[in-house]
This record gives sequence, C-alpha cells and structure tokens, in this order.
Amino acid sequence: MTVPTRAITVEDTVPHAPEKIWAVLTSRDMIARWLMQNDFTPALGARFTMQSRPMGDWDGKVSCTVTAFDPPRRLAYTWVGGSSAPGATAPTLDSTVTWTLEPVPGGTRIRMVHDGFRSPHNDMGFAAMSQGWGTVIQRIGALAAEV
Repeated sequence: MTVPTRAITVEDTVPHAPEKIWAVLTSRDMIARWLMQNDFTPALGARFTMQSRPMGDWDGKVSCTVTAFDPPRRLAYTWVGGSSAPGATAPTLDSTVTWTLEPVPGGTRIRMVHDGFRSPHNDMGFAAMSQGWGTVIQRIGALAAEV
C-alpha cells in the first residue's frame, strides 16, 4: 500500500539570470550560505551529505543523491534524514527536492518542490520546513547578486 505524501512548493521571481541562480544552487560554498554545510558535487548520480544542527535524537545529517541535473534549468536530489528511533523528535524523512528555473522578463522564476512528507509521521518537519523554504529562496536571490 502506498502511503500518501505531501509536498512543499515555493515559487518566487528574482532579478537575476538563470545561470546566476544555478551557480548559487550548485556551489558548495553558496549552498553552505543559503542552507547548510555540505559536500555537494554538481553531477548526475553524485552522492552528498548536508549537515545541520543536531536536534533531539537526529544527528543533523541529510543524505542526498542528485537525480536530475540539467543546467541551468532543473536540479533534483533525494533528501533523507531524521531518526528512526521510536518517538523521535525528527522522524526519518525520505523525500525529494526539485529546483526548476525558468527565464522570465527581468529575471528568473524559481520553483522549489520538496515532496515526500508522510502524515502524520512527518507533520512537524512539514510545518517547520514550510516556513524555512520561503526564506531560503530569498537568500538564494540575494546571493545571486554576488555571482
């Protein structure tokens, strides 16, 4: 039986070319500034880890694999993190993050979809990340001005 999931979708238009946004999405140093420390490699199939602040019984690690890499239009990766301990504060989340960049007059439309939140298992993470992803896109837009 398939467990129903929910997705967080955030869209914004920024006044920068898709190539600049792509650079921010695919540079280790930039990712560390808009999200968290990482060992990202910009290549299809690349495995990488992101490190956040540990929370409760979760060590703060997110394991990822690049599943789509189409510069400067589409980037997707798996996002697996959390704790499998019973009653975990941050239960395991097995999900996918997809970035789509579309050139528009005056800039780029950024669309981010983080899909795979199971209810009620990932309800707390869904609520927290729903707020967080909106601010992340704002940071990406601001960092693109530096590229």
